[in-house]
Amino acid sequence: MKVKIAKFPGIPSVIHGNGAVAHVMGHVGGGVIGCELGCAYAAMGTKVTIVEALESLLPMLDSWASRLVEREFKGLGIEALTGRKVMSVDKGPSSAKVNLDGGQAVEAERVLVAVGRRAAVDKAIVSALGLEMNGPVIKVNKRMETNLPGVYAVGDVVGTTYLAHGATAEAEVAAANATGSSEEMLDYDLIPRVIFTLPEVASVGKTEAKCQAEGLDVTVGKGFYKANGRSVAENDTNGQIHAIRDNAINEIVGVTMVGPLATEFVEFARTLIGPCEPIRQITFPHPTISEVMHEAALAVFGRPLHM
Repeated sequence: MKVKIAKFPGIPSVIHGNGAVAHVMGHVGGGVIGCELGCAYAAMGTKVTIVEALESLLPMLDSWASRLVEREFKGLGIEALTGRKVMSVDKGPSSAKVNLDGGQAVEAERVLVAVGRRAAVDKAIVSALGLEMNGPVIKVNKRMETNLPGVYAVGDVVGTTYLAHGATAEAEVAAANATGSSEEMLDYDLIPRVIFTLPEVASVGKTEAKCQAEGLDVTVGKGFYKANGRSVAENDTNGQIHAIRDNAINEIVGVTMVGPLATEFVEFARTLIGPCEPIRQITFPHPTISEVMHEAALAVFGRPLHM
């Protein structure tokens, strides 16, 4: 039997090979960071348990997407304990015990705590400049300008997206305005949200849950990887794409994707937001995974090709 030992700084040694015992990793928090790192550890052969206080992993997603991700995680050997709260952690010399509500406990060699992010705002600088705050973050307008003319703030300190590409978009607006132009940030719903799990997850625009909360009458069009020739050929058919149409204005208002290359396709999905029924006139190359998005967009207008 060949055994490969991979060593990473700060990460338990992982032994790969038939019959080898993988190290155990406990994750507190089933949000984006917890799930992304859980997949990374699982891919290296580590047994992973994720504990999430809410009722599903990645609770910011629509329920169908969370369920699909959780099902795929099981195939990776990731155990998800949802609706469970961590009460305490008993730290030992070579392991730890995570105590949950209800008396259950999880034994692990390492415990990763990923329970959210917050802005790292330097209070001394804020006070010295007299910057106006919006709770724990710096208050800005649509031009990314603070209450002080000519002083701009972008990224995590303004508490909008907590995404690198979101901060870049804000920085471009701020830089343009600082050099004499007049630009405003676009609708934050149109900044793609990406999650690098296995499978990948991406969304842009409104989710189904947000549409429901706003009382919108919507139609959901679905595309399935299992009906896609490229996905079948690559034996990777676990995924779906949902397009959401606001029936009152007859426009697509959101797209959510779970599956291979979702993070690559999501920028194209952003172009679907709006009155895009002419998508029927676009020719998608075959066989490509992008055809799944084509199917979802057609289905939302009641004209699917393969369903």
